[in-house]
This record gives sequence, C-alpha cells and structure tokens, in this order.
Amino acid sequence: SSGSFDPSNDGVDADSDGVCDAGDHCVGGDDTYDVDADGKPDACDVDHDLHAGANLISFYALPENTEVSSVFADLGDNATGVIGESVVSANFGEDGWIGSLTEVSDEGGYWLKVTAADDLETEGLPTGAVEYSLSTGNNLSSYSYAVDQTLGDALPASAVSGLYGVAGEGIAALNLGDGDWAGSLEAFEGGNGYWLVATDAFDFAYNVPERGDDELSRSISKQRELPEVPSAYRYVQSMNQQFFFVNEATINGEALEEGDWIISYNDDVVVGARMWTGEYTDVPVMGYDGSDASSVMTAGYCESGDVITFKVYDVSQDKLVAMDSVENTAWIGNNA
Repeated sequence: SSGSFDPSNDGVDADSDGVCDAGDHCVGGDDTYDVDADGKPDACDVDHDLHAGANLISFYALPENTEVSSVFADLGDNATGVIGESVVSANFGEDGWIGSLTEVSDEGGYWLKVTAADDLETEGLPTGAVEYSLSTGNNLSSYSYAVDQTLGDALPASAVSGLYGVAGEGIAALNLGDGDWAGSLEAFEGGNGYWLVATDAFDFAYNVPERGDDELSRSISKQRELPEVPSAYRYVQSMNQQFFFVNEATINGEALEEGDWIISYNDDVVVGARMWTGEYTDVPVMGYDGSDASSVMTAGYCESGDVITFKVYDVSQDKLVAMDSVENTAWIGNNA
C-alpha cells in the first residue's frame, strides 16, 4: 500500500518510506523516489553512464549474485577489465573473467574499463550503512547511498579527523581542517567510487542522508559541474591519477586570473588540465594505465619517475606560457 501511511491498517513500514513492507518494491530503501522514472526506486536501481576508458564506480545496491561475470555480463566484450584495491579481473571473452577479483562488494570502489561508451544497470537491495575499515594511506572505497551528499554532510567528525583527502574520478579534495575542504570534489555521488586517503587506520560509516521533502531535493546535484577543457588541452581519464593542489601561481610574475587554465604535461603530452579558481586549485595528472585494448588512449601518459611540467593557458591573451610557481615533480600515481 502507498500514499498516506496508516500503520494500524497498512502494517509494518520498517524502512519508514511511507510504503508498508508488504507493498515495498525496494526493501530497505525509499520506494517513493524514482528520478529516472523507469519504474524502479532509485535506492535499488544503480545506473552507470559509462564513458570509453576508465570509470571509477561503486554500488549502492547489489543483486544476490555479486560475481564479476554476472554483474558486468550485459557489457559483453566491451568491458575489458575491473580493478579494485589490490585486486583485478580481466575479461577474456569466451574464456570468461579471470583474476583475483571474483565478486564486487558493498564497500569497494572499482575502475571499470570499457572500450566504448555504454550503460550498466544493476538492481538489488540497498547497501545502506556499510562499515568501512580504512588502512593508513589510499583506500579505494564505495559511497553506500543513492542520495548525493556534500563531504560535510556525509562524513562523521571522526572520519574527517582521520582523512588527509578524498579523490574521485578526475577530481579531488584536500582536508584543511576545522571542517574545511579545498579542491573540485565537493560531494559524494551515488554510484561513484572514491579514494579515501587516511592518515591512520580507523573505521567509519557514512552519515545517513536526510530524507528530502520532495523528489526535486534528491535530484539536485551537490557536486558542481566542472567547465569543459579547451579542445587543445583535452585528456582522457586514467585509472592512475595524481593531483597537485596549487596555492598560488604566476606567469611572468603576474598572478593568474580566474578562468585561466593550468595544464600538466609529460614531455609534450597533455596529461591533465584544470581551470584556475584560486588558492588550492587541484590539478589532475594522468598516468599510463596498462596494456589492455583500452589503454591505447593513455599512451605517452605518466609512468613512475616521469617528470611533470606545468604551463598556463592565458585566456585573455589566448596563448600558452610557462608557469613560474610549480617545480617539476616526479609522478607517483594515485596520490591525492
């Protein structure tokens, strides 16, 4: 039953979504929200819009069968591999998926590599209040809810105090302390994976998203959309990425203007770009990501020990100039 909920007539509503348990379509999730209007409540319906190359994903709902070969079956041969933290599985076509990663989990983040743009839909029960056990350093983790939350809303105080930073797909945030964050990553989004960079080992669970007053409040993105990179400086997303937070930058002794672009290079290959927005602008630097069919897109990208250089595209002058303030830096990969 739905609509106005009356427990005396309608029975138990364990997930407090206004729909009695007997009528639930999404057990443990909110039946009343279906932003994409596909007839499946959002909390039980994970839709990934994949681009060619490496996609950093996670699952806020999982089916009973969590084997890699089952979860990614609909992608067929378009999916070339899935990489988790210290585990991997490669798609060998008729020979199936082979590797140390055999099942996807509710706490894991994954780099899913596809040859061409595709869609992946996963239905199952909501993962909800997942307990994460972070180790010191980089942890490739999920975000366990369908509803987007800002970093401040999603992370309990105990987790904030233990995090150096957070990195998503091509975006990152640096913990400045006292609840302040810097960088382009402002919110956790349902279906995305994240590197949680811990200064010490600790356990935590994300705060439960507050129930919105209406569907609109749930569909408004809390992560700002980044400006499109100028065509001459575009790059592809790699599963091997690093970020530099630039406090201040000048060209020919003059401070950068908002709207200028900082471009990162490996020799003469563009490996990242970010519009300058002021102090602590995070500049991505992409690395070469392996030897499978999709990795040709990152040929010439950074490998361990390569020296990164930075230039600035001065928008007002329409020219590329050397950047004064960032020293050449060795690339190590997956550092926030």
